[in-house]
Amino acid sequence: MMIAGCGYLGQRIAANWHQNGLPVVALTRSTQRATEFQAKGWQAVVGDVATGLTTELPAVQTLVFAVGFDREADYDRRTLHPGGLGALLHRLPNLRRVVYISTTGVYGDSQGEWIDETAPTSPDRDSSQACVLAEQVVNEWVASENRSGSSLRLGGIYGPDRVPYARQLLANQELNASPLGYLNLIQVEDAARITCLIAAADNCPAILNVTDGVPVVRDDYFKEIARLVGAPAPRYSNSHGNGNRGSANRRISNACLRNHLAFELQFPCYRDGLADAIASLQAGN
Repeated sequence: MMIAGCGYLGQRIAANWHQNGLPVVALTRSTQRATEFQAKGWQAVVGDVATGLTTELPAVQTLVFAVGFDREADYDRRTLHPGGLGALLHRLPNLRRVVYISTTGVYGDSQGEWIDETAPTSPDRDSSQACVLAEQVVNEWVASENRSGSSLRLGGIYGPDRVPYARQLLANQELNASPLGYLNLIQVEDAARITCLIAAADNCPAILNVTDGVPVVRDDYFKEIARLVGAPAPRYSNSHGNGNRGSANRRISNACLRNHLAFELQFPCYRDGLADAIASLQAGN
């Protein structure tokens, strides 16, 4: 089992595999992280998929590609997604299954209506456009015999050490965010466990939405964070969301995921996940 991209989500996927007795190969750009991963009992490979891998790769059968974009890198997003993904697939001749971590950002604005995997893609940001191209790479790779693959369109990932705007709310700062429209979320531990289940499953659809299925109005989400940290009610400097990356208004259905996979969420809605994440934040000050 190989995880490419061992960040906030990827490390949890690798830990899940390891806890279940599966051999883990972690592909990372960092030699320091590679040493840390080896101490965990994982096989670590150092390399950058975007600039070309020169290291010999082990014979893995399953790949989860969860590589995040480094804004300080000297290449663009499409060099990484889809370029790096395609190059890595060609370097793994024994690979039989790939899971690509995509985003619900590939969908357009649905004016708050429910949408599922059949909705057309209409990405308005370069990052989401790159994800659509990477999904196409997966589809083309799967077209070969005895291969399978799924692209997981994840909602906003949150959890311990990742609660956007929590510190601004605690400092009573105005938020450069829209209070309007819906957020579609998934807690990071749930996202990791679902990804592992899909990586091990047969006959999963090519595209799956991975959210908790309980969209929340942005203002309600920020008010819940404020309540949990004991902060005043949120104030907004961009109340209409004009030009804001979080201004899209859509509700993402996870019905297809639930139809194909038996699972229970540890954090079934944002209130549960935020309570756990804020407790971790406060414990760590």
